[in-house]
Amino acid sequence: MSKSNLTVIIPVHSVSDIGKQKFDDLFDIALSSISRNDVKPEKVLIVRCNCIDVDVKLSSMDLSKYNLNIEIIANDGDTDYQSQINFAAQNVDTEYMSILEFDDEVSKTWYKNVADHIKAYPDVDMFLPIINDVSEDNNFIGLSNEAIWAYNFSDSLGNVDLECLLEYPNINPCGMVIKTSVFNEIKGLKQIKLTFNYEFLLRFHKNGYKSMVIPKIGYKHV
Repeated sequence: MSKSNLTVIIPVHSVSDIGKQKFDDLFDIALSSISRNDVKPEKVLIVRCNCIDVDVKLSSMDLSKYNLNIEIIANDGDTDYQSQINFAAQNVDTEYMSILEFDDEVSKTWYKNVADHIKAYPDVDMFLPIINDVSEDNNFIGLSNEAIWAYNFSDSLGNVDLECLLEYPNINPCGMVIKTSVFNEIKGLKQIKLTFNYEFLLRFHKNGYKSMVIPKIGYKHV
């Protein structure tokens, strides 16, 4: 087992069950998916709202079984998704950071693929996975980000750019691995409903940073 210079952020604003799915089961799947990777992140940073029920739930869980370096921090401010991520990013001390929603999971080779691509493309600031989109019942819906590998989709095969984003807004940053300094320099995610991910990608590329979609399914998104 090896470790990468990476922190995975998992935001938790609620521990309520989602439909038929229990929080405990979803959270276990997310953490287990990280643990299955041969190349593990240096740290898993769980950022929770400063809520009694969330604190009690997380405190009662046996997180040691995942064999990960897990730290829990509390956000005393706004607890929407963007605020949780931005707060956590300010507490990341590794060169790279990633985001995993607690009801999603990463593939068992995602972090190795990222580590290999970081070595091969050190000038790239953000790496995106091809995403397997599923319903709450785990039924396949489709793939995201695979279009970047279509011929003539962007100026450089596999690389997202501002021009293709303006033409095609359906690029999904879920599971992204980004340089922590870059995320913080551009002030993270904005308080925008629904389209905050798209606005983030536009701002990222408007500032001249580079991103690449790794041609592997690296993330399952519910």
